[in-house]
Amino acid sequence: MGTVITHTELVENHSHSAIDNAVEAGIRCIQNAGVAPEQIGVLINAGVFRDDNIMEPSIASLIQSQVKLGLDFSEDAPDNYCFSFDVINGACSLLNAVQVADSLLKNNSAQYVLIVAGDCHPSKQPNADFPFLCVGSAMLLEHSNDASKGFQAISYLSASNDKESTLLCYGDLNQFGANGRSHALFEMGENHIDACLSLAQSHLKDYLSQHPQAHVDYLIGNDLEPGFSRKICDEIAPTKDTQVIDLNTIFNGDVHTSSCIVGYNFLMSELINPEGTTVLFSSVGSGNASICALYQL
Repeated sequence: MGTVITHTELVENHSHSAIDNAVEAGIRCIQNAGVAPEQIGVLINAGVFRDDNIMEPSIASLIQSQVKLGLDFSEDAPDNYCFSFDVINGACSLLNAVQVADSLLKNNSAQYVLIVAGDCHPSKQPNADFPFLCVGSAMLLEHSNDASKGFQAISYLSASNDKESTLLCYGDLNQFGANGRSHALFEMGENHIDACLSLAQSHLKDYLSQHPQAHVDYLIGNDLEPGFSRKICDEIAPTKDTQVIDLNTIFNGDVHTSSCIVGYNFLMSELINPEGTTVLFSSVGSGNASICALYQL
């Protein structure tokens, strides 16, 4: 594909606001990448949960406003604009956003694309029952003329579209009433994790069979529970020495839509010489769907 990761950032213990965390991660990502804000043509928000359960405008536009990307059109610099939008597809959102970014970068619609993510309880207060960690993350992407580098083919599989998801989150207006902006109702099936595990294993097996030449050095997945990605790796056995970034154990919880960014950020802090490393990204759990991609450093 030729879309490469320029820089990533993770924000922990900053705020209980999904917007605040995404803004902080985005600002740090731009600054530490050494990129001028006017070089970023697109901002994509991949986070799912929204402060105060706000529906309009897009969360991406609110983040863009605070990061201050392309807010003023200038006659002297008409190309210094930034287009922003949300991509909402649960844990699969991040890699879906990479798919969109790849098309934009290939067509020279942007020099850089900034993807941000963050999932916090809509009340913006600590909530022990919220199943995901409150973090912020950002990933800056650009196009490379070397097609062997960066993200390779991204594969998406949606299972049983005619069946109800094993995980639902919604707002019950009759139950919440005037407090609806600060509530979210979760319903999780007894077999939710097993269903996600089986789907991811089957999908990744098929994906790797189409890329038999790939030597997978690391697997980065969204860990629904400790050891989840390890179980995937043991089943698909990409290579004997494939290592797993066990995010649930490292961060003591599920970082949900931020998983790919968080895992990559952690890996880059550990690798002395990343050149030639191959990473397999995997996310599962949005309406019983799975998405994966190889990434070549």
